[in-house]
Amino acid sequence: MIKRIISLFCIVTIISQGDIAKNDYKQEALNSKEKIEVRYANDPGGL
Repeated sequence: MIKRIISLFCIVTIISQGDIAKNDYKQEALNSKEKIEVRYANDPGGL
């Protein structure tokens, strides 16, 4: 019974860590997109 609870807790922890990693990745993508847009705004005509 205790082992089952521990394994369930481990699974929940892994899943929640995955969600956190996904959110970090989304945030990183948003940040890099903003940087690219700012760079293009500062350098019109140059790609």
